[in-house]
Amino acid sequence: MVYFILREWLVMTPLILHHLAIGFVLGFPAILTPAITTTSHVTDIHATKNDASTITAAYGMTGCIGFLIVPPLMQIYGRKITSIFLNTAVLCGFVIIAVSPNVITLIIGRAVQGISFGGLYISSILASEYSHPKRRGFFVIFKITASCIGVLICHSCGFLTSWRNIAWMSSIPPTLAILATTMLPESPLWLAFKGRYEESITAFEWIRGKDKLAQKELKELLTAQYELRRIRNSRESVLSRIKKAITSKEFLKPFLIVTELLTLSQMCGRYYFIAYVIQIMTQLTGDETKAFYYTVTLDLMKIFAVLLSSYIVQLFNRRLLLFFSGSLSCFLLAVVCVIQYLDWKFSINLGWSTPALLVVYDFVCNAGVIPLSILLKGEMFPLQYKGIGICASGVLNALISMITLKLTSPMLDALKVHGTFSVYMSVAVILLVHLYFILPETKDRTLQDIENGFVAIKISKDAQEVTNKLLNRDN
Repeated sequence: MVYFILREWLVMTPLILHHLAIGFVLGFPAILTPAITTTSHVTDIHATKNDASTITAAYGMTGCIGFLIVPPLMQIYGRKITSIFLNTAVLCGFVIIAVSPNVITLIIGRAVQGISFGGLYISSILASEYSHPKRRGFFVIFKITASCIGVLICHSCGFLTSWRNIAWMSSIPPTLAILATTMLPESPLWLAFKGRYEESITAFEWIRGKDKLAQKELKELLTAQYELRRIRNSRESVLSRIKKAITSKEFLKPFLIVTELLTLSQMCGRYYFIAYVIQIMTQLTGDETKAFYYTVTLDLMKIFAVLLSSYIVQLFNRRLLLFFSGSLSCFLLAVVCVIQYLDWKFSINLGWSTPALLVVYDFVCNAGVIPLSILLKGEMFPLQYKGIGICASGVLNALISMITLKLTSPMLDALKVHGTFSVYMSVAVILLVHLYFILPETKDRTLQDIENGFVAIKISKDAQEVTNKLLNRDN
């Protein structure tokens, strides 16, 4: 038993390393922007704030491409090739950044990394395909935590060494992920999807063993994939399904809700707060040393919040929890805006209160609003439009990320912290009010169920007979 658990950890290692690398990608702009835009830092590249915001937003610009090419890449070439491709994009991006002679090259490096945005799609699938049902939820939470740890390491090292050294250091996790992936078996589900049933059985048994529970799951996997292959041969074309989806109320209404949920999570700082946290904290405190301590504290609390969210979403009604945590986060941000306005207008300085409130605000968002928005997004689309919905929402998420990452830095300069947060808070309040009236009650499903995405289909007698022959091949 322990032997196969260790093998599960082994096959999940590339996934965890990839998310660790994504943490570096998300946290890197917070180190790079102050280094290349202020004269107090010794660097050979100097950029305007507009240039720096473009560098940061380049990740979201090409993220749309990533979400469009990753699903077909996974279906055609498999999980291993796709995983290697995504980690190579992250690695090449950091190498380009590390040797960059100018701003244009920095933008290219971030744009190359943006293709890995599609890794958000593959990671959850891999977690469900490689691990035991009882441990899938744990691995999903662990990969998200790995991203937070990557952000923490990146931000912490940013105060100790140069951004070029951090870029080189950040290339280590994707390199290790590539090496680990090449030595591991292909996904049993994908092998069965391609009709390579013997290879699927061998890979599954290598990872999970041959006990009764494993054999039962293997049988379900093989029969389902055999039946799905038969169904796919008689299905309508992809273009026909897309046309049918975009004209269907059953797709358009969930898509509207998902759009608002994604926008809400972005307004609550899903990406921009990570990318500009040092700039925000420095502007609030006026001291880089204090900004460092607040940033590290915030990153540590984020890790705790993500771990806590896995339990919170199972204890409370999700719809109620979304509105409670969303309202609380907006209230905290409103208090921050008022305090900062008093400081800006009347020089009433309350010291550490604002940074401390932002730490609490980020904790509430990452324990409630952000993970709940992601979970609820996974439950919105009906089964027949789930694949199209995931791809469309992925592209949309990349676009929203690009816009917020591009606008946040100039807004901080023009509107200051209180003005910028007032804009984001206002949008979040409007979304929460509208979602209150249109968001339906969702099924009581766990994070594990959402990420697995298993489809209940009627298994034909032919599929059952073929599977029995495959599993009894040694008899």
